[in-house]
Amino acid sequence: MKALLNFVFLFTVLLISNCKSVKEEKSQANFMYKIGVEVHSGDHNYQDKLIALEINFNEKLKECNAYGKKVDLESIKVIEVNADGDSITESIAQYDLDKLLWTMEGNTPASKTRFYNILFNTTDVPSIEFSKTKLIEKLDLGSKWAFNTPSGYYVYDKKGGAFDVFAPQKCTDNEHGKDWVRR
Repeated sequence: MKALLNFVFLFTVLLISNCKSVKEEKSQANFMYKIGVEVHSGDHNYQDKLIALEINFNEKLKECNAYGKKVDLESIKVIEVNADGDSITESIAQYDLDKLLWTMEGNTPASKTRFYNILFNTTDVPSIEFSKTKLIEKLDLGSKWAFNTPSGYYVYDKKGGAFDVFAPQKCTDNEHGKDWVRR
């Protein structure tokens, strides 16, 4: 059975399939679990549209009879697939506070359906090594969050729901909180 969610701000309908084990699927060999997602564009055209999917991974694990297990948040991957389930591309995704965010990249015409697989492991499965950036510091700046990492300094606009700024290093001599891009 599929759960139907309607996100008013996107004017799209998302169909979310039940969680299932993917141990036998060679293309997904590094992951234990998969959730299929269908994104319907409805009557609207979209260009690089942000998808915000409310999802409770603990509930999804129960669908897989994986009681008592915890999702390895570092293992979550969103892969766009075709209607047959063949991988097209990996989407950059972020999960926080029961919301999984990713960008539906490119042009999506009206009445089009795009398919995604959300792949993940539990903490009892050894994680494969991806290029991960370690978080050194996270600052709540009111309307923004700032993330300091070894590869750069990111500013995320809470209201706009997008990354505002990237700098190769934290700007320590900015004027009253203005970053180097907006001077």
